[in-house]
This record gives sequence, C-alpha cells and structure tokens, in this order.
Amino acid sequence: MEYLGMVFALIAGTFITSQGAINGTVAQKVGIFPTIIIPVGTQIVLLLLAVVINRNFGVSTMKLKEIDHGFIFLGISALLGLGIMSLMTYSIMKIGPLVAFTVVIFSQLLSSMIAEHFGLLDIPQHSISFKRISALILMLIATKLFME
Repeated sequence: MEYLGMVFALIAGTFITSQGAINGTVAQKVGIFPTIIIPVGTQIVLLLLAVVINRNFGVSTMKLKEIDHGFIFLGISALLGLGIMSLMTYSIMKIGPLVAFTVVIFSQLLSSMIAEHFGLLDIPQHSISFKRISALILMLIATKLFME
C-alpha cells in the first residue's frame, strides 16, 4: 500500500506542475482572476454532478458534525486552495515553474517538519533531526542552482 501512495503522490505532483504551468501561461494573457475562476467553476460543476450521482453524500456530510469545527476546517481548506492556485499562478508568471515549484517544495518540507515536530493538527510527532535540517539546506542549494 505504501507503493500505491508513492505512485499517487508522483501523479499528483505531475498534475500540480501541469496545472501550474497551464495557469501561469494563461494568466499572462488573460490575468489571474479568469485563470482561477474558470477551473474552480468547472470543479464545482463536476463535484455537483458527483454529489447527484453519489447517494451517500448527505450521510457522509453529516459525519462532519462528529468532528469539532469540521465545517470550519473545510472552509479554511477551501480558502487555502484558492490561495494556492492564485499565488502559484502569480509566482510562475514571475519566476517560472521550475524555481516556483522548487521554492514550494522547500516551504512544504519546512512547514511539514515544524508540524511534525510539534504534532500540530494531530499529526504524529517526529523530532527535527540533523538529517532533516541537512536535507533542507540541500534544497536551498538546489533552489539556488535552479535559479542560475
């Protein structure tokens, strides 16, 4: 099962890169707002179709009441998603996809390391180690090399 997770993560990374590159290219010609609104609108339509087809949606949604602040967390998640799309599109327009995604990966590693160290959001705790700090330093070096 771990291999399947790795394969899915690789595919997701490819999707993220493709979406970012597409959005950056389109946004240079039409601006960020249409570039964000049209994909989000399309996602809403597709998800509404899935809701209509999925008869268990209402039951599953009601389970959110069992999670403290479940609806609030998902609202925050939606805002974060819009921020991700907007900020990635803008950064790709300004610095290109390679450097933008390298910086994003660095920030994900750093924030994940902090979240794991402190066990934030019920994430299992893993202490910050010399190896992890070394890996971040290597990411900074890689980012600098990609910029040249």
